[in-house]
Amino acid sequence: MKREKRSAARILTASALALAALFFIRSATAQSFTPSEAVAAALAHDPGLRAARADVRSADAAVGAALTRSLPRLSADASAVRSDNPVYAFGSLLEQGRFSAQDFAVSKLNQPGYLTNINGSLNLDLPVFTGFDLEHGRQLAGLGLAGSEMAEQGQMEEVRYQALATCLRVFLDQAFIGTLDERIASSEKEVADAQKLEEKGLILGSDYYAAQAILGQMRARLVGAQGDLSAARASLAVLIGADAKALSLSGGLGHAGYAPASEQDLVQDALSVRPMIREAALAAQAAEIKRRGAQDSLLPRLDAFASLQTNTPDFSSSPSNRMIGVEASLPFGDPTYFFRQNQARAEVESSRARQAAAEEAVRVEVSQAYEAYQTASQSLPVLSKAVAQAQKSLELFRPLYHEGRQSIMEVLRAENAAAQAQEGYAQALYGAQMSYARLLLSAGKLSGSSVNAMSADLEAKP
Repeated sequence: MKREKRSAARILTASALALAALFFIRSATAQSFTPSEAVAAALAHDPGLRAARADVRSADAAVGAALTRSLPRLSADASAVRSDNPVYAFGSLLEQGRFSAQDFAVSKLNQPGYLTNINGSLNLDLPVFTGFDLEHGRQLAGLGLAGSEMAEQGQMEEVRYQALATCLRVFLDQAFIGTLDERIASSEKEVADAQKLEEKGLILGSDYYAAQAILGQMRARLVGAQGDLSAARASLAVLIGADAKALSLSGGLGHAGYAPASEQDLVQDALSVRPMIREAALAAQAAEIKRRGAQDSLLPRLDAFASLQTNTPDFSSSPSNRMIGVEASLPFGDPTYFFRQNQARAEVESSRARQAAAEEAVRVEVSQAYEAYQTASQSLPVLSKAVAQAQKSLELFRPLYHEGRQSIMEVLRAENAAAQAQEGYAQALYGAQMSYARLLLSAGKLSGSSVNAMSADLEAKP
């Protein structure tokens, strides 16, 4: 009876643990992505992009601040002072409206005793003319906002490219592994049959061990491809903020049958839309505005002001006085003026040179990417034919070997040649897809729609 109770208790305990595991222990759920979904996840996860968007908000706030600097500024001041300083006491009595004839007594003037004054003021300041400083500030703030937006766009394109490139690396390693798995399985079967024949002395041992060496080379390449795939999957997981162990990517290397515009058109597009070009142009405009600011620094400054003040010793009465006026200043004796002018002119020259350098770099980048894509795409038909020829050679070798007219070493060489041909074709497909993505990036055309178009090709069977 006691044994049955203990068994029932164990069953209940096991059931409770199972329920706890069901409710509180969650296994990693598989996450499957297409290339376009992986790119979208990378955009949502990227910390650099979040920082760029925060910079845009900051620059937008700076524009608002620059626009409001020309508005009147209202401020309030308050102070409470107790002192026996004769000058302070004389002036405070006048401001409080309590000055009397007896305060003219010499002894009273020299030793007034302690006096308390509580002062409050409401001040209004209005910049009338600032030597174009406010206008220059608004222009620079606008350029800063445009530059932040360009930086955000550039960051988005870089994230898209990194995610696409990582997806393509995953597909390449998967293609290598698939090819080598197939060829190794076929080769192992042939080598296993040859081992029996070698043990019976029906084939040469040298041929058998040479075949083993070729098989070992394919296995080594498989191990390398598996390691590369793990690294690529880990990189993709970091980019999109997913679990590498639960991550899966649908698709393959696709066809890479794209039809890009002419090289000249792509260069012109890049020069007009690339963020780095537009940022360089904005920097040149900002340098010119700063040069004008340095030139205008000798212009007079004019400010209007108004003030309402109250002075009281104990709040029993609070007489007030008003003040309104205009203040002007002319910095005609600034010894740094000519040095600042020279510095500003040098910065303008430097920014224009950097803009020209950026344009040249974009031209070179587009041309290189265009040629790389053309070369890779033109090699695809040749390598596809090589794959077919290597497969045909292998199919011819097998019956000859079974008839005893070829050695096992030649069969393994044919297997290895077929694997290498397929690997070469996969490498060329990868190169074509990568160079096309690079071409879009260099031309400033790696948008969401172009990523979707590439993803559709990658999801198709090669």
